[in-house]
Amino acid sequence: MKLSYGVSSFEKLRSEGYFYVDKTKYIEVLEHLPEACVVMLRPRRFGKTLFANMLGYYYDRFHAAKFDPLFTGTYIHGHPTPRKNAYMILKFNFSAINTETLENANEGFRESVMTSTDLFMGLHHDAFTKEDRRQVVARQKPNDILMALFSKIEEKKLGKAVYVIIDEYDHFANNILSQGKEMFKDLVRTDGYVRPFYEALKKGTETVVDRIFITGVMPILLDSLTSGFNIAVNLSTDERFNEMIGFTDEEITPILEYLGAQGGREEIRTYYDGYRFSPNADQTVYNSDMVLYYGLRFKPGNGRPDNIIDINVVSDYRKIRAILSIGNKEMEEEILTQIVQQDKISINQISELFVLTRETEFLFDAKSIVSLLFYMGYLTITEKSRLAITFQIPNMVLKSLYLDYMQYVLMKRSRVRIDGMKKDEMMRDLVDGGIDLLISFTENLLKGLSNRDYRQFDEKYIKVVMLSLLSDVNIYIPHSEYEVSADGYVDLYLQAAFMPEVSPSYFIELKYVKAKTVKSVIDKKEMEGREAMKKYAQSPVAQQAKNLLCYVLVFQKDRCVRKVREAGGSERRKTP
Repeated sequence: MKLSYGVSSFEKLRSEGYFYVDKTKYIEVLEHLPEACVVMLRPRRFGKTLFANMLGYYYDRFHAAKFDPLFTGTYIHGHPTPRKNAYMILKFNFSAINTETLENANEGFRESVMTSTDLFMGLHHDAFTKEDRRQVVARQKPNDILMALFSKIEEKKLGKAVYVIIDEYDHFANNILSQGKEMFKDLVRTDGYVRPFYEALKKGTETVVDRIFITGVMPILLDSLTSGFNIAVNLSTDERFNEMIGFTDEEITPILEYLGAQGGREEIRTYYDGYRFSPNADQTVYNSDMVLYYGLRFKPGNGRPDNIIDINVVSDYRKIRAILSIGNKEMEEEILTQIVQQDKISINQISELFVLTRETEFLFDAKSIVSLLFYMGYLTITEKSRLAITFQIPNMVLKSLYLDYMQYVLMKRSRVRIDGMKKDEMMRDLVDGGIDLLISFTENLLKGLSNRDYRQFDEKYIKVVMLSLLSDVNIYIPHSEYEVSADGYVDLYLQAAFMPEVSPSYFIELKYVKAKTVKSVIDKKEMEGREAMKKYAQSPVAQQAKNLLCYVLVFQKDRCVRKVREAGGSERRKTP
């Protein structure tokens, strides 16, 4: 089986025999929509570009002869729609724009529009002369280029012959946003390049543009253009399209069959599944690139890849800080801490409008930030009630990034640097059955925090600090408040992921007392922890876990003053 990791060309994928998940039934659904301009947002590396490319091959009259070779065996081949190969496809992809400065971004946007327009006219040379092309691309501004093209099409009386496909519409804008809000607000100014371009595109729908399909990650760019482009309908949370991009559980079955008995569905589900894009959707989907990466790196005989997290995916997702920093610092840390501490966060509904301009920045509240984290794929819908939507971290890949960022925040606040090599040693120590280095790292972070922070210290805060040190989910999968029985939740469950048949897993129960607490109170806290751990150790989860080590840790201010290994002897540090 040829797995199509990184292949975004529909023609290459189909003509060269790559594995393909048929998503062509959604062509029919999209075509029957009353909306002529559709926005479909999904996280990075989910297959948006491939889907957009497939639409181009299906609808472009230039590719009519390729319909049978490319679409045989797909749903749409047996159910072609009235508009098959009926358009001239005008494609834009804004993913390769240099964003080092605003000037670079504007010039890159102009060049991208010019290049795509010239390519469009060249492909449809039966409709445009060389002089037509020269006159159009000679314009200096993106909106002028677009209006000149539309004028040529109108002059030639071609009717509403154009289908516009814009892929990665906001990639460059998101890069700019990650550098600072001020630069982004300059990008969407009325006198900039981006807003007039979309105003021209809107104008084109009156004469020559029949349909528009836009992909990207977040709605913040289009929303910030305000009335300049108010014809687009964002269907990203519509349950009809929940599985349109990404892989379902059923769709990854051929890959698992190809990998053989060792190919772990549960492992793939743990690390790559969990995305639900509509509050009303029944099933979750996998990040397709992550699954394909797993398939390519899987080693027969050895099983799982050496590194289960694709570094390319990690680099794309490391924009949590950029989104959180739209709000103020207190809001950022509050949201981050809640997500890490509780694994979930709730709001009444997903925000519908994200306008980030100089006049509207104050409107970005915690609800807006959580909604943007959802669009980015950092959070996913896990539950919907009549009054709330609950979000959680989709999978272990994303959890590792949250924990990594939480560690960064704590290091910055405490002015304590965590050395990567020593952290590796800590993870090896855990695999060897030792917990002392994890405790020591936790103490070091706690000591660096200010006295003001100690006012809010409790078991949950200690847990956040400890979790931040456990971002290497290749070795341990950290679970917070893990349900081990009908009435019991252990504070931390470190589930062995590396060689789980021999590596120990851990139950850790945390207790916290204030700095001047007397010994009798510490003794009481320890006993409470031990009583709870005895129940946890007898739970079905504990009975099924191999090599389970159970610890009760009592912290006093910034020190672990009791370390008790339940049902395996105990070890104590002296109470100060």
